[in-house]
Amino acid sequence: MSKPRDLKLEPFSLALARRILETFPAWEPHLGRAQEEEDGLMAYVLRVEVPSANPRVSQPLTIAAELNRIVTVSWFPMSERIVWNIDWVGYAFGKPPPSWRDDPSGFDRFVTWLCRFVSEELVAAVWKDEGGGGSFGAFTPDVLAAEENRKGRASLVRSWHGTCDRP
Repeated sequence: MSKPRDLKLEPFSLALARRILETFPAWEPHLGRAQEEEDGLMAYVLRVEVPSANPRVSQPLTIAAELNRIVTVSWFPMSERIVWNIDWVGYAFGKPPPSWRDDPSGFDRFVTWLCRFVSEELVAAVWKDEGGGGSFGAFTPDVLAAEENRKGRASLVRSWHGTCDRP
């Protein structure tokens, strides 16, 4: 079991790990790190790989922090080339770099989003096109219905526990 401080993470990743564990303490064994380079210096950034609760999805839910303060959540392959993912850019634009220290609301919004996702208030949806690409996102059921009215039926819908899955 890795405690956030034991991973020697860079400050943004450490703060994010601590905030995630406040809400999901059972995820502590799934904390890890990856090495990134910036300006010739190496740093450790947060990686969390939570085993999927959905029996149809063998891949873990992966949360990856980057040095530019973008957090990516990815889960299952949509095609051979593309994995379903959401980039969380709560601090990347419009704020000076240290602002996350003084304003943790981005962490709170991110963790609220995670709570909604694992409680199945949000589902992952994919619309595939013939070229192997497509569009995707995380939606509430009413927003998903509106998107399906606009784009057509989603090719694939997955929810954390699998109760809302379609094909």
